[in-house]
Amino acid sequence: MQILSEVLLTFGRELKRTLRSGKGLGGLLLFLVGGAGVAIVLFSFLERAEFYTARPETRTMMRRQVLSAMYDGVSGKDQIVDYLVSAPEPIMAFYPLTAFFLGIITMVWGFDTIAGDVQYRTIRYVTLRARRPSLVIGRWLALWVSGVIVSLVVSLILWAGLASKGPYDTSAVFHYGLRTWIATVTLSAWYSALTVLASSLFRTPVLALLTAGGSATVLWFLNKLSGAGWAPSWLKAAHDALPGAWDDRLIGPGIAQWGAGSGVCLLWSALALVAASAIVSKRDV
Repeated sequence: MQILSEVLLTFGRELKRTLRSGKGLGGLLLFLVGGAGVAIVLFSFLERAEFYTARPETRTMMRRQVLSAMYDGVSGKDQIVDYLVSAPEPIMAFYPLTAFFLGIITMVWGFDTIAGDVQYRTIRYVTLRARRPSLVIGRWLALWVSGVIVSLVVSLILWAGLASKGPYDTSAVFHYGLRTWIATVTLSAWYSALTVLASSLFRTPVLALLTAGGSATVLWFLNKLSGAGWAPSWLKAAHDALPGAWDDRLIGPGIAQWGAGSGVCLLWSALALVAASAIVSKRDV
């Protein structure tokens, strides 16, 4: 119970600090501006292509063709395509963009979450109220929940706009919107843990930021390489062990897709947090 109390104390303090800071408000503003910009561009493109004036059967066929190409070679492809063929196009377009930008903002928000205190040796005062592993878990949780809140605010605005003015059924907008939002915050749990781990490795915050960004880039390349048809068998075998391999499948209808993907993301998050806790516990400050 003492550890839980320490985690919650750290979580509450860090969450307020993040959301009230310039970084928190700036992240929300960037999401709002970026989301509005993408929505305008997407609707303009679809209108110029006369997508909405086409027959419903034609629009469904076009969606199915795009989804079939997108999930080509994925196990359970037909089941996923049949489920997502009714999803509004803006929701599907926003999902990868939201996941990408939320990962970047998470790193910008949290790169100094541990390194900042280590650099100025203020961690010795912070840990008077919480043990170091509790500090790591609490700050990770605050960083993750900050992204959850900001992404939810932006998503709700998008869903409300689509439901009120877009040519989409309200139930479909909120159903698929909720599914993609849950997948986004599942991925962001891993990005938050990676950021905290990178921050625990260095005394200089900027090195933590570069390490987090570099590690995410390397994992992205490994994901693409391991999923290529010409990749060696040993690399292909590691494909499903990477969090990025499940981003598109996290919005699938079956537990074999979203359940397995969530498990992989949470496992990587747990490993990163255990490593960060061990590093911070042994660090001499």
